[in-house]
Amino acid sequence: MQNGVCVNLAAGATTSSCPSGVANGSGGCMATQPTCSAGQAMQNGVCVNLAAGAATSSCPSGVANGSGGCTGTMLSVGPVSRDFGSVRSGAASTAFMFTVVNGSTGSVSGISVAVSGVNASSFTIASNTCGGGLAAGGTCAVGVRFSPSSVGVNTASLDVTATSSGSARASLTGTAIP
Repeated sequence: MQNGVCVNLAAGATTSSCPSGVANGSGGCMATQPTCSAGQAMQNGVCVNLAAGAATSSCPSGVANGSGGCTGTMLSVGPVSRDFGSVRSGAASTAFMFTVVNGSTGSVSGISVAVSGVNASSFTIASNTCGGGLAAGGTCAVGVRFSPSSVGVNTASLDVTATSSGSARASLTGTAIP
């Protein structure tokens, strides 16, 4: 377990840190951290956006430099994706909580959350503790519910944006059944 995410261990490493239900193989846990999109890097088990032109020195230890460097705010949302599974058309899932993290040494202000994409109307913000801002290192939570109205696969994105620069996105998927 590393930062709340099960990662591959080297052969012969201890498996005592693997949570129950996670397969052991090759000497350790086989589940891995999510793969970050282009223009993102892993930080504390979640993907953070990178910004062209930002100073490489602003990257925390262990965060790769890419597309010019890390953003000054290091705003992230985790997990980076959520499949709500199958939900009957016209019904609603329970809310799933996403964690928003300000991984920088400065505060972020003007945080807004929204759902966007092709099937945005099938996903709703059920709760939001982010308010107007986050202190350095602070976290807040956003609850999202899947409420489809037509049968089929639905996709959208949870977008978290701060006016003091920085944004993060999580992918949303769910299948509406008759």
